[in-house]
Amino acid sequence: MSRPVERVTRGVAVSLRGLAQAACVLLVATVAGMVVALALGARGALSSEGLRFVSTSTWDPAAGSFGALTVLADTWLTSALALALAVPGGFLVALYVTEFAPPRARGPLASLVEVLAAVPGVVYGLWGIAVLVPFVREALARPVHHDPRAGFGVLSAALVLALMALPTITAVMRDVISAVPASLREAGLALGGTRWEVVRYVVLPHARAGLFAAVMLGLGRALGETMAVSMVIGGSVRSASSLLTPAHTAASLLLAELGGAEGAHASALSELGLVLLVTTVAFNLGAHGVVRRTLRRRSAGLSTGPSEGELGEAP
Repeated sequence: MSRPVERVTRGVAVSLRGLAQAACVLLVATVAGMVVALALGARGALSSEGLRFVSTSTWDPAAGSFGALTVLADTWLTSALALALAVPGGFLVALYVTEFAPPRARGPLASLVEVLAAVPGVVYGLWGIAVLVPFVREALARPVHHDPRAGFGVLSAALVLALMALPTITAVMRDVISAVPASLREAGLALGGTRWEVVRYVVLPHARAGLFAAVMLGLGRALGETMAVSMVIGGSVRSASSLLTPAHTAASLLLAELGGAEGAHASALSELGLVLLVTTVAFNLGAHGVVRRTLRRRSAGLSTGPSEGELGEAP
């Protein structure tokens, strides 16, 4: 290679490295800027409410009372229910598409999952209002509640969120399972394992960290979704008597009240956004630590493939 070409190549490499570093700095600065902006907006609520903001449940802007405990509890309850429904379904679909589906069906099934992941949240919300809420009202709420708004609530929001998170979880899990080297599968089969034994003792242990990351992405989708949840959760900050009565998540409350908020009300909403952001980031950092620890164990040989004896002992 001639000297001018080497200089050009070296210059391009330096430029790309500089751009990559700048992108990382910009990303960190953006997150830090969000935290600072929310903290500045929440100064009034932080000084006046203190720990009462997250330890009391009365949210009444007219009376100047801002207790977010119920809203935060409904946020995590809705997300937890959604994940409890979406994770098993997404895992089974991903496992079938990658390991058991006929080769001709894998492409169409994968495309269908990707299409569902791209559907806007408002479409899921409209479907929830037209189909899901009436079903929940007639099948579950009407026998036990006389509230005309019964059917709107945590359960309906969790079902919509589960449907929205399912394609994301499925797509990531499918990619993770597909990334397991074929040589590991072949080694398991060569030791006499059945298809299911190879999946159980080879594929799933190897993909464990990636599967956990898929769950975390699903949780992020559930916590951050606003429009679809606002359409089916009912919009009430009172303590819900059941999963079938109206409630609020942090995101839906911000959407409902931020437009006309002023003074202490706006400061309390900024603090609510700050709490949601900090808890979400902290939870994801903890999950990232779990993933890294799992990967280190696997690279150190603490999580290995099956032995001939393990496959022979499998049912």
